[in-house]
Amino acid sequence: MTDQYGNEEMGEVYGIFFDTETFKKVNWDNYEKLDLEAIAPGYKQHESLKD
Repeated sequence: MTDQYGNEEMGEVYGIFFDTETFKKVNWDNYEKLDLEAIAPGYKQHESLKD
């Protein structure tokens, strides 16, 4: 990641977290059609990736 001053740093840019119960509900064979942002109890996206 590069900040507004041109300094680079490593960091998390995207994170999806599931609890066991929700993970078991998901049909992972169909993962390409899933809206992970909507179904994941924990979803994080770095500001630079947002529209």
